Amino acid sequence: GGAMPTGTLVTVLDMVAEFKNRVLYIATLGTFGRKSPGFKKDSKTASPTSTYVPKEESKNCFRNLIWTMLPAYSTLAGQWCVPHFMAPCNVFVVYHTAAREGFGGIEYRERMAGLPRGPLSLYGLIPTLLSVGLLLIIGLLAPLPYICSIVKKLSDSLNAPLQHNVRKLVFNGFQPTGKTYVHGYGISKNGKTRVYVKLHSEFDAGLGFTMLSACTVGSELAKRSSSPQSSLKPGCCSAVVALSGESLAEALRVQGVKIEVTVETVK
Repeated sequence: GGAMPTGTLVTVLDMVAEFKNRVLYIATLGTFGRKSPGFKKDSKTASPTSTYVPKEESKNCFRNLIWTMLPAYSTLAGQWCVPHFMAPCNVFVVYHTAAREGFGGIEYRERMAGLPRGPLSLYGLIPTLLSVGLLLIIGLLAPLPYICSIVKKLSDSLNAPLQHNVRKLVFNGFQPTGKTYVHGYGISKNGKTRVYVKLHSEFDAGLGFTMLSACTVGSELAKRSSSPQSSLKPGCCSAVVALSGESLAEALRVQGVKIEVTVETVK
């Protein structure tokens, strides 16, 4: 349920269009396309503590980003999986948080849930291959002229009614707008401890849950900033770093989000 977040789609399409312009400009020696705008270099050298993902964790972050973007079989989930489309953004948040919380060096994979995973689908292999085929088709269509404009037009016409329905539900007592499910699997380096996390919300991931999360984090930050014993951390932080994982989970539970954590220890 819910609707596609327009900002995310527009950002991706703008990146594709900019990349096409850059390639065209280089291939035609500046005859067509346009030169990419340069970036101003900061005169100050960024220190490891001022960068979002610390320098000592950056190689591990990029290595896991590459692996998480490849379809593979997950032994923890017991099925073939395709990467989640938001993984290129989320991976950096995860490694920023892991480094700041003292869990540097972790391995992380982010996969798309909701695909068939039973024996008839060969434990997710068939939908995984179909997804890869769809991505290849999109890759072949992307270089075509005006394809980004066409996708934007289609998005505006198809997504507008869905967005309107979400707004109507949200502004009418913040009624449920869809479903968001997250299943997390964690295993220690020695394999003796396993953690299973289930998160379920009655709001769609595109708009409803995004708004709920943003408002929840914002309200928690506002409450802490007004407290004499303020424990807010300076700089650009993820929600977990700013509030702590337990505090964030409790704040989301207050807003109706169901979060279950199970820890298993193998002797």
